Amino acid sequence: MDRNQIIQNSIVSDMSEGVMTIRFNGVIEQVNGAALAILEKKEEELTGNTFLRAFFGGEENDAFIQCVLDAVYEKGKRKENYVPYQTSQGIKQLRVVSSCLHEKGEMIGVLLVISDITELTEMRDAVRAMEKIQKLNRQLELRNRVLQETFGRYLSDDVVKEILDSPDGWKLGGQRQRLTVLMSDLRGFTAMSERMKPQDLINMLNHYFGEMYEEIERYRGTLIEFMGDGMLVVFGAPTWRENHASDAVAAAVGMQKRMEAVNRWNMKHGYEPLAMGIGINSDEMILGNIGSEKRTKYGVLGAAVNLAGRIESYTTGGQILISPGTREAVREELNVRQTLSVSPKGVGGEIFLSDVVGIGAPYNLRLNLKDEELTALPTPTPVRFARVEGKHTEESWLAGSIAAVSEDEALLNTGESLSVLDNLLLDIGGSLYAKVTKIDRGSFRIRFTAKPPCFSEWMDRLSRESADSTEDGEVSDFTLTVLGARGSMAVGGPEYSEYGGSTSCYLVQAGKESIFLDAGSGLLSSPGVFQKPPVILLSHLHLDHVIGLGMFPRLAQKGKACSLYVPFCEDEQQARDKLNKLYAPPFWPVMLDQLGADLHILPVTEHFHIGEVEVETMPGSHPGGSVVYKLRYRGKSIVYATDYEHEKTADEQLAAFCKDAELVLYDAQFEEEEYARKKGFGHSTAQKGLKLMDQVGIRRILFIHHDTHCTDRILRQREAELKSDRVAYAKEGQILIL
Repeated sequence: MDRNQIIQNSIVSDMSEGVMTIRFNGVIEQVNGAALAILEKKEEELTGNTFLRAFFGGEENDAFIQCVLDAVYEKGKRKENYVPYQTSQGIKQLRVVSSCLHEKGEMIGVLLVISDITELTEMRDAVRAMEKIQKLNRQLELRNRVLQETFGRYLSDDVVKEILDSPDGWKLGGQRQRLTVLMSDLRGFTAMSERMKPQDLINMLNHYFGEMYEEIERYRGTLIEFMGDGMLVVFGAPTWRENHASDAVAAAVGMQKRMEAVNRWNMKHGYEPLAMGIGINSDEMILGNIGSEKRTKYGVLGAAVNLAGRIESYTTGGQILISPGTREAVREELNVRQTLSVSPKGVGGEIFLSDVVGIGAPYNLRLNLKDEELTALPTPTPVRFARVEGKHTEESWLAGSIAAVSEDEALLNTGESLSVLDNLLLDIGGSLYAKVTKIDRGSFRIRFTAKPPCFSEWMDRLSRESADSTEDGEVSDFTLTVLGARGSMAVGGPEYSEYGGSTSCYLVQAGKESIFLDAGSGLLSSPGVFQKPPVILLSHLHLDHVIGLGMFPRLAQKGKACSLYVPFCEDEQQARDKLNKLYAPPFWPVMLDQLGADLHILPVTEHFHIGEVEVETMPGSHPGGSVVYKLRYRGKSIVYATDYEHEKTADEQLAAFCKDAELVLYDAQFEEEEYARKKGFGHSTAQKGLKLMDQVGIRRILFIHHDTHCTDRILRQREAELKSDRVAYAKEGQILIL
């Protein structure tokens, strides 16, 4: 170390402000004593470790972690953030300044300067409190004047000021203005109210409204009216704010976060928990004084207000849905869980709603989401259900079964056609209301919106039946679900809706075992409910077959187990090294084994077992190599031959390997004419697959790895030409029972 470096290190160590340097690979290189004191960390916890590993799991410090990650990923940008930081002594307020770290003229990492400004913040808040008291005193006189003249007409301070400042403030009428309207409603409240004493009901509602109003007021919303258990709130009026849409979204996130405290209060007082849905829309609406000369209210009306109500009706408890107009108006970064397609009455077409779970700076709010894991039932429980349209339940009952369940959600299997956001009534000895939230490849994920008194008894019965069924033995079903059948690259658009656009991933379920064949983008559509830790078998490491790994929810669940078999490796370390070349900075922010799951990485061998499932392998014919798998379970077998190019020697080996298979998944990316031009690309044709089928007595063959140019129309045409019910082109969501 040269003299300049020694002097520099001495200065850094003596600074009263915290200093931390992080390399672009995420490793913390240097931390001074002040930073350790501010962050309440030991040096061995930070120096030499990756930042994510050092701070992983600290959800209460998400804002601090995010600002550091942003600094690392957005290289070269100087940033200044003010964030809270939870310590054992309470919450500190930190100022974090990031800049680029250079060495010999090259950017090598990020320099963070961390200051504890808690005392300054408290002094500032005290001054603001005094200013607020003075402001309230001035407003009191205005409020008294209004109450004396127009008792019961206006309650909001902003409305009062608007009326007093405007010469026409008292007149009936309004103006057209672009604003944001928020509507909220409690889920299942009508049924709940029938079970409660009137005074308890009012006490609970008053506390709930009081908590919600504080969040509305915090983000400058104007409460127009309480509508039973719902609220109508407008943002941007009567005092105009340009960022009214952002304020509305921030208020909605704040309201949902506050529901945790509301329900703790409810539990303490012996009341049931509440769940609220929120819909938001931004557009032109009419704002002003509505009513008669004797009785007036300040309100909003118009199609935009009606649409907000429609949007709110699509929500489930804990959800925030916003319209395209609101999403376009929000300038801040939004955390969106999913996008939903709906066709509300009065709109005249399809619109896309955003399921918002957070909003970025300067609000920095995010819901505390918990992935609710369903408990799979060894034997699905029959249930009858009906669709609910508006306030009316269809008279005809439909048949289905519950395959997995939790306190708030379930997986419903049915042959009926259902859509996301459909409302259902399940007969469980009482009326259990639910909404379809996701289609999980053959099953419908539903969220309960109103529970009858017998719900707990029903859950207990399912638990007992599940235990009894488990003692009797495992489920003997042997099924394959197509999660993705596209080759080379994922595609999207209405022309791919039938056969799907996700890349290679197939879920084999054998008894309690869940085995994924490859981990393309189709892996993201996996049901997420497993009786035993899932296993992934990779055919090779080309991107279209592994791209789903980094976003597989299972790998982000701390402590959850998952096994991953990697081909062409002599041992676990070599397999891990191969994956870390794909999933590591700068190509991916974190390595797979840093995501939190208990990930077991294993080399592929010629023969091994996964529980009762016997697995055999043979070399495929593909540039760089591939593996063909055979999965045998209770006398039946599936062969997975993707990225396979037919040739004489390979065909003989594959024929012997597939002999008497119940089902073969065969790569048919090319037509014969295409193959002649693309020989050597590592793919085959349907014609060669049919020849193989006839040669060795395969019962069924499913053609896979569809080329990106093959739209639904092309694949339908090819399938029609086959003229056989034993042969088909794989469709995303398709389930085959062996």
